[in-house]
Amino acid sequence: MKRTLGALAAALVAVSPVQAGKGSVALDDLVQEFHLDNGLTLLVVENHESPTIGLATAFSVGSAEERPGVGGVSHILEHMLFKGTTEVGTSDWEAEKVHHDRLEELTYEIKTEKAKGRRADQERIDALLAERREHQEAAKQYSQDNQFDGLYTEAGAVNTNAFTSYDITAYIMALPANRLDLWMYLESERLRDPVLRQYYTEVQNVMEERRLRTDADPDGKLQENFLSVAFDAHWYGYPIIGWPSDIETVTRTEAEEWFKIYYAPNRMTLSIVGDVDAEEVYEQVKEYFGDIPRQDPPEMMETFDIERKGERRIEVEYDAEPALVMGWHKVNVPHPDDAALQIVSEVLSGGRSSRLIKRLVEERQIAASVNTDHEYPGVRWNNLFFIEGKPRAPHTNGDLEAAIWEELNLLKRDGITERELEKAKNRVRASQIRQLESNFGLSIQLAYAQAAFDDWRIMDEAAAATEAVTREDVLRVARATFKKNRTTVAMLVEPAFEPDPEKEAKGREIVARMVKALGGEKALAGVKTSVVSSDVSLSVQGQTMTAQSSSSYALPDRMRSDFTIFGQSTTQCLAPDDSWSLRGGQAVDMEGDDLKDARAGLERDLFLFAYPAVASSFVLQAQPAVDGMDVVEVRGATGKSFLAFFDPATGLPAKFQYDSTHPMTGAAAEFSEVFSDFRAVNGIKRPHVTETLIDGTGFAESTVSSATFNTDISDDQFVRPTG
Repeated sequence: MKRTLGALAAALVAVSPVQAGKGSVALDDLVQEFHLDNGLTLLVVENHESPTIGLATAFSVGSAEERPGVGGVSHILEHMLFKGTTEVGTSDWEAEKVHHDRLEELTYEIKTEKAKGRRADQERIDALLAERREHQEAAKQYSQDNQFDGLYTEAGAVNTNAFTSYDITAYIMALPANRLDLWMYLESERLRDPVLRQYYTEVQNVMEERRLRTDADPDGKLQENFLSVAFDAHWYGYPIIGWPSDIETVTRTEAEEWFKIYYAPNRMTLSIVGDVDAEEVYEQVKEYFGDIPRQDPPEMMETFDIERKGERRIEVEYDAEPALVMGWHKVNVPHPDDAALQIVSEVLSGGRSSRLIKRLVEERQIAASVNTDHEYPGVRWNNLFFIEGKPRAPHTNGDLEAAIWEELNLLKRDGITERELEKAKNRVRASQIRQLESNFGLSIQLAYAQAAFDDWRIMDEAAAATEAVTREDVLRVARATFKKNRTTVAMLVEPAFEPDPEKEAKGREIVARMVKALGGEKALAGVKTSVVSSDVSLSVQGQTMTAQSSSSYALPDRMRSDFTIFGQSTTQCLAPDDSWSLRGGQAVDMEGDDLKDARAGLERDLFLFAYPAVASSFVLQAQPAVDGMDVVEVRGATGKSFLAFFDPATGLPAKFQYDSTHPMTGAAAEFSEVFSDFRAVNGIKRPHVTETLIDGTGFAESTVSSATFNTDISDDQFVRPTG
């Protein structure tokens, strides 16, 4: 159920992992809290069961406190604080510093020149960029990459990492207890004296991270667009990683200024859990961190969303499977309504027996997946109740949304049972205990709670609020929250295809010539059914195998294909209301990419022998000729396209080319179907030999043994077998 580390702060049980099995002990009895004069907060839990410690350094700043122009700076700093100090990570800081200083001067000269707009001197910009690259390379020769991380690794550190959320930024690891001094030194030095070396190179790495995790990831793209619509004013609506234009223009100086304000000791929490003595740790922290100066606190965030009126919808175009996200604004922890909505989340998607999983995924099979989160995308400020799901083909986003509303309306009408309430609370308790069962896990959660809410005791408060939730609370908050005119909906949809009218006209001319060559529009338009049997020769890993296939078509949208090899038969059936495959006597649903590929194959077949009857389902776009052959891109109702190549002498189709999945490896591949030996069947020409190549290598050759048009085909062929 929990989607991010941010969710850990919302509801945690007041039970210590170090006493599991020995009787429950409240966290308040275990956590020792200290404060330095400079405002630093230290939390220590002693656990002497193993000579290890969990360590977390958290800052009360996340991306939600950023502003336009420096969006993503918190995440950039997360990367940069691993680059070392004036002593660690360099072979000669004084020599390196000369180039760092000049790099920043050049950066501001470039920004100033670019700001002139049309009057900017591009030659000067190019010269400045060239000089900046020279200084980047010169500085790099003094840099000792990964030395900072390497010292931790040599000391036996594990789980060394960092994360930026909307709420906080944190650096985490686990260490042998006898290496605590090393951690104190390195952690204090990178806060007292950090060097953001290779800054502009690292910015490009962040840009690539954004490309991979957001721009090239359909789920990431969907959620980014969803949040930008769900929040009008609050920075929960801006991406943690930042918009590309901000990432590329945040300077090192701006990042250093951000660091000075927000990474000050008075916004910092150290959480240490494990084989330590709390008083000794406190003395060490004073020694290493006590002289880092506090900073004036930044202005408090005062920009929040106003009450939402009216449903909001957005479609995000992406060439991927459909997906749906929905959200409703709500209060955050520690408000008791947040705890009630946590129970709602568990009832809806907490495990296989939960309502949405059981009914939509398993029973009705409308959804391939569905999940909920009661505190998205952060916990520090008012947030969203969030539902995400992917429809199971042939169902659509609209089908899934309607089914979700059926369940929400049922919840609003009848509430939940006492058994559902207790089961949800048990799941919450179990999850909380798992999250607290290690030194490492507890150190993170204490640091997160303190940094986000300025009081780690909110963990106890939230747990108590969850325990106090009643069925009446659930019914009340469900009715108050899940209103259609307060909903934000985002759907992942295939990119809309915009045909070029000139290419369309030229494509129809080429295809009209094909229709005439195949037998004429009247003959092809009269095709209602077709049955084709073929002998197939397969080339697999240097071996040749033979098979037989038989395909029955009932226009415009039904097809059955039977394939036999080595005496074993498989069947595929496509129909508007039911698509299935049969292997070993077992009929199973065709779905997802398999179903889409099969329907695309049916579209190619119908284009070949029955175009006039199905012409309205195709969009044609003429392409440049290849080797003297006319080429048309053909796009069917599935959204998949193929290239049709035509013999310049006859106008007959010579080849189809398309992308699909290799049947042996599952990898993406380019397929070519090459047609020859056209013969007339009932006045319609069709190829009697088809050679299939995958990535240019011969894979199969199919030779027609019999073919008929407009013969009777029983509807029973398309009915899924029972038993």
